[in-house]
Amino acid sequence: GVYSYEGIVGRVWQRLCEQSRGVLEVGGNIGIYAVLGGRAARGLYTVVEPVPVVAAALASNLRRNGLLERVRLLEAAVVPDATEREVALNIPNEQREAPVGAHLVEGVELDARSTQRVIRTRGIPFASLAAGCELIKIDAEGIEAALLDSARALLRTARPTLLVEVLPEAHRLASLLRTLALEAGYRITALPEFGLFEPVPLDPASFTAATPGQYNAKDVVLSVAPLDQDAGAVLHPQSATPD
Repeated sequence: GVYSYEGIVGRVWQRLCEQSRGVLEVGGNIGIYAVLGGRAARGLYTVVEPVPVVAAALASNLRRNGLLERVRLLEAAVVPDATEREVALNIPNEQREAPVGAHLVEGVELDARSTQRVIRTRGIPFASLAAGCELIKIDAEGIEAALLDSARALLRTARPTLLVEVLPEAHRLASLLRTLALEAGYRITALPEFGLFEPVPLDPASFTAATPGQYNAKDVVLSVAPLDQDAGAVLHPQSATPD
């Protein structure tokens, strides 16, 4: 079931999508969140996946679930640049058909990883994809900080709900999320993968790359309103009053 993969993250993602028009998922892999969110979203759901074999599996899963009409799949990488360009993508040697740790060769915040091969792919600017979205999920293997920084002005004003993977080595990302939360009035909530079955509110001012791991989590939500602790549902942004 959904709980066997990343704990409560799937449940929370469904709830967030149910209340969102304009959803963007960066790093779709084979599509578990695209299927969960694509069924629930109230408007256009866009998912971006750069590895051809993985994007093909994602498309197959969307087709099997009758979601090709509701979900837009882009086979591409997402980049922090202002204009589209071709980029190099590292495919790690993970001994599996569909690698989960593929990442851009330049600009990533990652520990050293293996290389099986490097491919070239289309790179689409994050800011152009994020415009008009109410909900954004980013699992992009180390480029998250650069992507968010490239659309910082948009995030401050529009304040879409963000679900972001924060790895222990992602110090730049953690610093950016902390600053963004304090500047834009975001709350930060950890989503445990095991042990706990409810969202955990965090103190934005003391947030670091190590904080999510203290709660068996690597994914966090930045939202204007608090997440409901029982259902994992976010209140409508207009009903929230920032601290």
